[in-house]
Parts: sequence; structure tokens; C-alpha cells
Amino acid sequence: MRQRPVPQPPRDDDATLIERAKEATSAFGELYLKYVRGIYRYVFERVGKSAEVAEDITQDIFIRAWRGIGRFADRGYSYGTYLTTIARNLLVNHYRRRRDAAPLDEVEAVLSGPLAERPEHAFLIERFWDSLGALTPAEREAVTLHYRDELLVSAIAERLGKSENSVKISLSRARKKLAERPELRDAFEVLSSRDTARSSRSKRREDE
Repeated sequence: MRQRPVPQPPRDDDATLIERAKEATSAFGELYLKYVRGIYRYVFERVGKSAEVAEDITQDIFIRAWRGIGRFADRGYSYGTYLTTIARNLLVNHYRRRRDAAPLDEVEAVLSGPLAERPEHAFLIERFWDSLGALTPAEREAVTLHYRDELLVSAIAERLGKSENSVKISLSRARKKLAERPELRDAFEVLSSRDTARSSRSKRREDE
């Protein structure tokens, strides 16, 4: 039996999709397809990786967004940022409702610590990880170890049993492929700036 094709996120820009959804709320499904995976992952990482809780909160996020689409106004940020703002508020409510609710400052630490980053950055990066299917296995492995696991080239080479030059070539080819995709350009800049900052910290430690 042939499998049903998985719906692909639309490639239209946010403004176009929002206008369609305002004209006919049934068109909101396009925004949902574009953002649901990234929003789900954003929530999943912040609820102890509980799929059930993440699914419930993600559903609530999109219900609120759907109800408010007619009032949505462009303020210069992406719709993904708007959705992560809703997500953040619902996550705060989630922690407040728990019987063993943590103090608010601890909740803020969960949502604003190193894992969270800025909401718009977090969403861009989720999109970036979703794009790695365009890379070869060697490129994908090098990118994941370097940008997600924050390993230096020397450490990646040691882990994979390859030369540092081979790892550098894989990273260079991956960067070139990903940089050619306009929708990933902002995410790539965020990751690259983080990589530069990490290299600077490493150099300072070596000099001390």
C-alpha cells in the first residue's frame, strides 16, 4: 500500500499567508504547516521532553493564534516570533499550574537560560536543523557536532576518526549549500556569530 505524502510547509512569505488567513480562516492551515514543527520542538525542549505535554501546549498555541489572526498586526517580526511569544506565556502558565510549581524565578531560568536563547533565534535555529536533509551524511554529522554539540574541529576529527582537514571540508561544503537558501540565511548568521563567540572564548582560555 502506498504511503500518503506528508504535507510540505508552504514557501510563501508570512505576510502573504497571514493575509490569506485573514480573508478565510480555513487558510490558517498554511501557517500551521509552516510553523508547527518548530513550535512543537521549542515547547518539547522546555517541558522535560514530554511529548504529551508538548502536543497539548502546541495545540493551545495554534488555537490562540487562529482565534487572534484577525487582530494580528505586522510589527516587524516574523509570525514565528509571535507564536513563540504565545508559547512562552503558555509555558509560564503550565509551570504555575503544577502542584509542585517552581518559584517564578526558576521558571524564568528554564525559559530564558542558554537553551531558550531569544525566541526569534530559537525558532530560526529550529528551521535550520530541519533543513539538514539537503546535506550528505558526512556534512550533516559535521554540522551537528560543530553547531549543536559545540565541538571544535579538532574534537570532531578525533570523534569521527578523520583528519581535521576532512572535517573542515565537510563544514565548508555544508555552509555553502545552506547559505544558498535565503530562508536559512538569518539562522545561519545566528549560528555563525555564536560559533565566533565560542572560538573567542576558547582562545582566551588558551591564553590564560
